[in-house]
Amino acid sequence: MANALNSTDNQAEPAGRTPAEVPPAPVPDAGDTGSAQSGADSPVLAAPREGTPAVISQTRQLTTAADRLAAGHGPWALDAERASGYRYGQRAYLVQLRRAGAGTTLIDPVACPDLSEIDQAMSTDEVVLHAAHQDLPCLAELGLRPNALFDTELAGRLLGYQRVGLASMTEHLLGVGLAKEHSAADWSARPLPEDWLRYAALDVELLVELRDALEAELRAAGKLDWAREEFAAVLAAPPRPPRSDPWRRTSGIHKVRSQRGLAAVRELWNERDRIARDRDLSPGRVLPDAGIVAAASQMPTSPGQLAAMKHFTTRGARRHLSTWFAAVRRARTMASTELPQPNPPGDGPPAGNRWAERDPQAAGRLTAARGVVSAVAEEVCMPAENVVQPDAVRRLAWDPPQPVDPETVAAQLRQHQVRRWQRELCATRLAAALREAEQQG
Repeated sequence: MANALNSTDNQAEPAGRTPAEVPPAPVPDAGDTGSAQSGADSPVLAAPREGTPAVISQTRQLTTAADRLAAGHGPWALDAERASGYRYGQRAYLVQLRRAGAGTTLIDPVACPDLSEIDQAMSTDEVVLHAAHQDLPCLAELGLRPNALFDTELAGRLLGYQRVGLASMTEHLLGVGLAKEHSAADWSARPLPEDWLRYAALDVELLVELRDALEAELRAAGKLDWAREEFAAVLAAPPRPPRSDPWRRTSGIHKVRSQRGLAAVRELWNERDRIARDRDLSPGRVLPDAGIVAAASQMPTSPGQLAAMKHFTTRGARRHLSTWFAAVRRARTMASTELPQPNPPGDGPPAGNRWAERDPQAAGRLTAARGVVSAVAEEVCMPAENVVQPDAVRRLAWDPPQPVDPETVAAQLRQHQVRRWQRELCATRLAAALREAEQQG
């Protein structure tokens, strides 16, 4: 299968899973690197134990693959490879699955865009993903929607691991490293090289064993129910709605000081997005954010001035030079009523660094609330953002319920998707901190 997307119905049988009840590894402290051994001492799994499977690239082979996977047992390991930085959007360009008794399966979703047969086969069992929030949207586009989830990265965060990358965690908990040299590859390329496919297969090779070790640690730490609640919340989370002003997330936009400059950012961003979508390219490959910000800051008055700017000298940027200049010219000449506001109204509190000026009492409540969350995070050995979501803390401090007591605080936190276990840990202490801040204010 050298350097090609070949296909086959023959798959080797996998090695057996490790038992779920393994002795728990110690939870690392803040200085731990996330590795049980040094990289030089730990063996590195450079290839799948059964060899790299051929890639399924014909629809008729999906039924055979689904039947084989359904005949396996235990959780399903699942992963997807995208082409972030190369293509527009976040679609999957390779899907990897593994299950005890069925081996590893690689599927080309470009050739096989409907994986509902696979979804039906896995609907009754748990699916193991690493950083599930990254892959679930692109998997759903293919018809893969897990009913039960175990997220190994999220489990690592709940256990307090400082390094939660897949390779770091397999090394720490299983004593085996993974070769990870193709993480930033262009997975939309065809044919996919053999070494890329080998790398992709390794992403699911140890995922179920890692899940078993993490489950044992979660149980020993009294956090297994917390983890189950978190996994269910990840699955239930609705798709993010489109941003009303996505151009405002342009990196470096804070350097643009005028409303006309912001209008130029908006016009350039919209043109870049249109071109990127039409050409199926990552927007940054059409024109980097730095180019948008530079043009919006300097507002060149001729195509020649624009063409002389650093980020507009490449062949790709010059290809659309007239489009870029037209966008800047529109921003320079549009009516003042059409210019964007520097700070558009939002549905939440302002940025935290402006609280002391706008509402000193709210700033005091925010400091107190963050102190509670940080203290609880230290007690339970996990990042503060996993104890209570930062946005929920800000909203609570900006507009606390009245009266402030554990019940009203818990009710408000629930409105902002704070889970039950998080409310049980923090609501009473947050209520006390808010009341004390009010008294001091």
